[in-house]
Amino acid sequence: MDSDAAEPGTGIPRVLWSAYEEQPFSRCVDCGSSLLDSQVPYAVEKAVRQGEVIFEYAICVTCVTSLMSQYSEESIANILAYMDEEDLHLEESGELTSCHHCDASGAAFEEEQTVTGMLVGERLIAGPTILCGRCLEGIDEVLSQKTREVHGEFIQNNFPGVPESLDIPVSFLGSA
Repeated sequence: MDSDAAEPGTGIPRVLWSAYEEQPFSRCVDCGSSLLDSQVPYAVEKAVRQGEVIFEYAICVTCVTSLMSQYSEESIANILAYMDEEDLHLEESGELTSCHHCDASGAAFEEEQTVTGMLVGERLIAGPTILCGRCLEGIDEVLSQKTREVHGEFIQNNFPGVPESLDIPVSFLGSA
């Protein structure tokens, strides 16, 4: 995983930069609004498998709110209950070396993880937070069919080249 430290000239940790563009995300994936020169909060989410970023995006809070309003009430309650099962393990050092939900590290942690952060412009306001594959699967198991369909439509609408068979974790942006 990239360095956790903020890059000079920006308050955005490199781990929350686009791996493909090698710079901070500049636009919302859903509505296309500018992120870096705006005062609208936004989230970055990156799915990593075996050290390689396989999926990444930034999304403004307006679009996150719209997306999550389509999730079933049951799924929202289940995600929040799942995340409350164990205390989040946040290291004072801020290093991203273990899952913030279950504290897994080592091989299981390195195999699959999702990292998120909340920002306003170039200022980090929450995170980065990272969940291991096992915890992401735990979230996936508590989702309703409606929420799975909404997530699938979001992926199809915003990432037309992503194969349907690619297992993309449902966003936990509103739950961490």
